[in-house]
Amino acid sequence: MTMDFLNILQTILPPQMMQLTVILMLILSLALIFAGKNIVKALIFLVAGFATAALAATLASLYVKGISVAIIGLLGFFVGGLGGVLLLPLGIGLVVGYFGYAAVITTTGNLMVAVVVGVVLFILGVVLANKILVAMTVVAGGMLFFSIAIGLGLTPLLAALAAILLSAAGLYIQSR
Repeated sequence: MTMDFLNILQTILPPQMMQLTVILMLILSLALIFAGKNIVKALIFLVAGFATAALAATLASLYVKGISVAIIGLLGFFVGGLGGVLLLPLGIGLVVGYFGYAAVITTTGNLMVAVVVGVVLFILGVVLANKILVAMTVVAGGMLFFSIAIGLGLTPLLAALAAILLSAAGLYIQSR
């Protein structure tokens, strides 16, 4: 699929932009492999922080004026960012629990078993959230690296070998 994406990019972008895009995708793949957990947490902090800052500043502007609005917005940024990062395990647990529930209800049709499986997987997802996050970012980075390597002309075997070795190293580094 990404090979098709690279072919489409080649038809749209001039060669200089194509080279830059491939380099940026390669950097992104390596960043996901070796620091994906931290990147995801930083992005969640920023997104939740900005959303909370905007909400806090908007609500504050109804009651106070001037520098107070900026201070409340800044405080909202840090509170929201921290809240987003702290709630990340809950979100991962919800996703894992829902997929477990959906798989069981679809295959067996037994609501009671599906709910039990969903609750158990929710708890496991919350407890193992960091490990799940590491695994998902390493896999995503490895798949992106494999696709880029194929697009750059490596044989599928060499690209797979390189992606697996890099992913194993990234898994080790992120799991420490």
